[in-house]
Amino acid sequence: MNRRAFALPLVLTFVIIGTLILAMVLERFSGQRATIQRQLDTYQDHHVARGLREAVDAWLGAAATETPANSSPIASGSTPPTPKTIEDYLGQDNHAFDLTLAGSSTRPVSIYLFEAQGKLLADFTGLSPTELQLAAGAVAMLPDVVTGRDPKAFLRKEGPLQVSVRSAPQEVLEAIGRSVLGQNKGSDLAQEILRARQLGVIDTTKLNEVYQKVGVAPEDMTRLQSLLSASPWLWLVVAEMEGSDGDLVRYQGLTTVRGAARASNRQSNNRPGQFLTWERVFDITQPRGAEYRTR
Repeated sequence: MNRRAFALPLVLTFVIIGTLILAMVLERFSGQRATIQRQLDTYQDHHVARGLREAVDAWLGAAATETPANSSPIASGSTPPTPKTIEDYLGQDNHAFDLTLAGSSTRPVSIYLFEAQGKLLADFTGLSPTELQLAAGAVAMLPDVVTGRDPKAFLRKEGPLQVSVRSAPQEVLEAIGRSVLGQNKGSDLAQEILRARQLGVIDTTKLNEVYQKVGVAPEDMTRLQSLLSASPWLWLVVAEMEGSDGDLVRYQGLTTVRGAARASNRQSNNRPGQFLTWERVFDITQPRGAEYRTR
């Protein structure tokens, strides 16, 4: 009787130990399997992203270099055709093109482009002393013109110093205007740019007309030209595809349009034709490029 009483706890002990060992082995196997799967996903993401970036860069390069100089000769006395912009190539919802991956049985990858130069530059690395003063002055004005939102929502870390008058919100335009022209005249400049933009695409000629209408002095116009541009060349590229599990997979990155503008003396990685960022977006409940939209 005593031997049975002694043997039962011993057997239970062995059973518990064996169960724990088996659980540890299974957990380790599961962890190794998850690690391998993550490595495979990383490898796949890297090569897919690289292929997508090359395809997008080729498409942007072709779009940026299609100018009147590449078209037929202009007849004497006729009006030269207006150079095409990236917007002219975009379809509904800013759709650019679809790309079919080699050996893929899923639907094509859809590429979308969004102009991303409507915010103030917050990274001053590589700016000249004059540019630094202009950039810091505009950023310092943001808290005075932004209401109900965090001023940081109007800042970006990548791209050129210039802000696009085609996409910049009123707060950004006012911050720039006030930093150069003062409060009243700066507000007038922002309102005139918004009015000109409502009438159609604002180009360099129309922007200069706005300066003249507001009465911008020549020295102030030079400073504004360093801060404002009617020819944006910073774009957000969004790529969407169907994953192996049938769920939506989204990548996005900032790129410069090759040939559209000349980079200033900022970081060497900000030269035209280069992707500045590229990442996978895991929160796909938000609209495409939600964090870069200002309006």
